[in-house]
Parts: sequence; structure tokens; C-alpha cells
Amino acid sequence: VLRRPADATPPSPPPPPAAHEAARLLRRLSDLAGALDGGVDPPASAELLLQAVKEKIAGTRMAVLVGFGSEPAVPLALRGIDRLPWPDPTTADSVLGRVWRSGVAEAGYWSSGMEDKAIAAAPLRDSDGARIGIVVVDRFASAPFGDDDLRALVDLADYHCANMEVALIFAALRQNAAFEER
Repeated sequence: VLRRPADATPPSPPPPPAAHEAARLLRRLSDLAGALDGGVDPPASAELLLQAVKEKIAGTRMAVLVGFGSEPAVPLALRGIDRLPWPDPTTADSVLGRVWRSGVAEAGYWSSGMEDKAIAAAPLRDSDGARIGIVVVDRFASAPFGDDDLRALVDLADYHCANMEVALIFAALRQNAAFEER
């Protein structure tokens, strides 16, 4: 029979498997973040999307709004404006509201009472197909958005969705870690 000396320290229990897996995944995320346009910063990813929209589609104002499920629509990036001029997509029956709820891109018109604008919006989806936000662009009503414009907006939104999703997930992880730290 083997006996441990009375003054020997008992072996420490192995770390939980979840901690090993989390460390491995975070190292991998850190490696991949350098390869992503905009890294893992949500506003930087949204700005890249708006820059791409500006290069392909003529517009006077544009924005990226994010929100999961029934969360409110939060502006992540804005161009040509310093606050949202459009109706709230979570409550309004407008182009933005229909795109927010249905996840189907749409173009139409919007009136603020002082001016009429052509408006187009396309959904941003996560890897499971759920809406995580929308990208919006408007311009004078005298130059409505055509099918080619809407198709280009959808293509740009689809292309940038993965980066946006990663950045939003990383921001949520960072927020959770800060909350746990407190």
C-alpha cells in the first residue's frame, strides 16, 4: 500500500474542460481577428460597410442599425447625418420597419413632412439567417432606387454580414466579461 506523506499537498484538480475549450477558441479568434476587415470592432465594421455602399450607390444619407430579435434598433454608423431622420424600424410601418421585421430588402419613399426621399434598406443576417440589423441609404425622391441599386445594396450587406456578426459577438463577449469583472 502506497501512502502519501502527511505534509504532501494533494494534487490540484484539473481545470474544467470548458476553460480549456474557451482558451483555445479565444486564441483562434485572436488569430483570425487580424484577418478580418475592421477587426472585431463593430463601428469599424459598420463604417467599412457604409464606405462600400457609398462607392457603389449614390445616396445622401446612410446608416447601419443593429439589433437582435425584439431589441431596439441602435445606430452603429452614420454618414451624411448626425442622428437618424427616419422612423424607428422597430415600430413604424415604413420601408425600414418592413425590412426590419421581414428581413427582405426593399426600396420606396419616405416623407419627413419637409422633404420627400427615396429610401432603400437591406437586412444584415447572422450565420443562421436571423436579422442582426439593416443598412439604409436615402437620396432625393427625384432619383428613386432601381432594382440594380437594391441588388447592389443586398450584395454589399451580404458580403459584410460575417464581419458584422463577428464584431457584434465579440463586443457582447467583452461586455459580459466586464460585467462579470464587476
